[in-house]
Amino acid sequence: MRMFELSEARHTWTFTGITSRPVPSLNRGFAAPIYLDLKQSDSDLALLARADSDAFNRYEAMNRLMMSALLTQVRSLLVTKQTTEVSSVLIEAFGTLLKDSTLSPAFKAEAMTLPSERSIADQMPVVDPDAIHQAREYLRKVLAVRSLTTLQSLVDSMQTLGAYSPDPESAGKRALKNACHGYLIASGSKHPIIAIRDQLLKAENLTDKLAALTLLSHSDTPTKNDLSVQALQEWINEPLLVNKWLTIQATSPCFDDETPVVERLKQLVRCKFFSITNPNNVYALLLAFFVNNPSEFHRLDGTGYQFWADVVLELDKHNPHVAARIARCLENWRRYTPERANAMFHQLKFMESRQETLSDSVNEIITKALHNPV
Repeated sequence: MRMFELSEARHTWTFTGITSRPVPSLNRGFAAPIYLDLKQSDSDLALLARADSDAFNRYEAMNRLMMSALLTQVRSLLVTKQTTEVSSVLIEAFGTLLKDSTLSPAFKAEAMTLPSERSIADQMPVVDPDAIHQAREYLRKVLAVRSLTTLQSLVDSMQTLGAYSPDPESAGKRALKNACHGYLIASGSKHPIIAIRDQLLKAENLTDKLAALTLLSHSDTPTKNDLSVQALQEWINEPLLVNKWLTIQATSPCFDDETPVVERLKQLVRCKFFSITNPNNVYALLLAFFVNNPSEFHRLDGTGYQFWADVVLELDKHNPHVAARIARCLENWRRYTPERANAMFHQLKFMESRQETLSDSVNEIITKALHNPV
């Protein structure tokens, strides 16, 4: 491997004595936060994801390869209303990552995690949260099905026996085990649910308990509600754990025949363990929903936006600073599909009509959102 320094606007190098085109690994060991506008083929990214000796570049290549596949699926859904075949290059790279014994469990757990729905939306000129959610779930399922045996093998080998230890090796094993559990659930198999339920009930550390509860809440298993209530009863006197529980509820998906998440939140805000005057409660439940559950917040029926307006108005009576932070969740409304943008615009106009009763902080956010495009 050779290093080349870019010291001018344009450089040309000629390579001799090699049998294939070289693939650059850029900014190796470079710690400064920069963004490279660089186009690389899926084959090049797969090579870097498989063989780059720079850990960050290897992770970045895998992340970009997955993002490329996700954007392909989103575009297919927007044009044809159907998903398309997943690139064999990604499937092979994903399998190689899981099987590479030279990589630490912690690295694998990070590198195998798909880009978030928010990250995908940042790459789209017009945001359709439903298409993004469907594309991400589809790709996760395909990768899981194609690596089912390897994923299960990793779950079995990443068990941490004995007393809980926060050391990096044990933490990495827990992270990889739970990441693999997530993929196994996505595969459609019901067998992982039993193991994850046992983990929730028997684990002696909160990392595994919270991971198990999150996985179950993001599945369509009929027992998840009872298990969630049981966990809340166990943690009810621990404010930090109650907030963790609230976030899990706020970021859960909605499966067929289930009550929309926004309706569940309307019930939770009336519970004794939630207070609109407690910023930590608000961030854990409401901000988590508005920011980290886009497919539910941006439902086409507009109920998420109506709920947002109600929350901002109520919060503004108690804590204008927190209310302003929640109000910002609609400032990018122009980037969404016309139906959603129109619904958000109407809620923002409604808020503007109440400006005499709003705090200066919230008024400023609403005014900028309506009249100063971001």
